[in-house]
Amino acid sequence: MTLKMTGLALGLLFVAFFLNGGSVSAAEAKPKTGAAVKETVKIVAKEASGTVSALSGNFIAVATGVDPVSKVGVESAFNLDKKVRIIHKKSLNDIKTGDTVKVNYEETLKIQEGKRKSRSTKVISITFLKAAPKTPDSQEPAPQVEQPQEEPSAQEGNEASSGSLSLKGLKEE
Repeated sequence: MTLKMTGLALGLLFVAFFLNGGSVSAAEAKPKTGAAVKETVKIVAKEASGTVSALSGNFIAVATGVDPVSKVGVESAFNLDKKVRIIHKKSLNDIKTGDTVKVNYEETLKIQEGKRKSRSTKVISITFLKAAPKTPDSQEPAPQVEQPQEEPSAQEGNEASSGSLSLKGLKEE
């Protein structure tokens, strides 16, 4: 009877192995050295404020400034899900590239044996702060500067061109 129980237990383990996609989860796996691997999960609430540099239905990128050491622009990119709260606007569609926003998010770090194993972010809310500045296209066009015209040729010298005055003065007959 013990032999049948062992066969049944092995059969259940075999079925569970294939139902799990042929893998064993980290909680069930034991290191070969015999020592337990310590995995730490750290969740930190953060925020990023700046100008929207790219935006789609499931993604936002925010230019947050310039790194003081490298003098290179810093940009934070986030994947979005349907649960993101939009504050001061009706929907994500009302936010445009160039607008100033604040993104509140959670950063999850998984650390295994003192080394960072993975990092993920989850956006909690996007707060609209300020609209993008108006573009110069919406203002009146700047007046065009007239280019100097070429000197008239010898044949055109006697006739005044339309819209200009002759410098010779009046002719007496």
